[in-house]
Amino acid sequence: RDVGGTKFHESQGSPYGEPYGPGDVIGCLLQMGDPPASVRQRQRITIKGVEYIVEEDVQRTASRGSSIVFYKNGVSQGIAFSDIWAE
Repeated sequence: RDVGGTKFHESQGSPYGEPYGPGDVIGCLLQMGDPPASVRQRQRITIKGVEYIVEEDVQRTASRGSSIVFYKNGVSQGIAFSDIWAE
């Protein structure tokens, strides 16, 4: 949890945006690029009466041109992440 305007990826923090606190409204925009988000194939199997959901193992592909932007009280804080995974 961070309120000082820091973004985190893989447990590493870096400066991003303005600090926020009580009364602030935070918004988020997810823009997908190319390829758009993909859907993994899922299969339900039952082993000894217990149901499991098995997903296909796929290699991660970046969605070029994609981004995540956060807003504080309607003001963009800039692009937080770009070329995010397309899954």
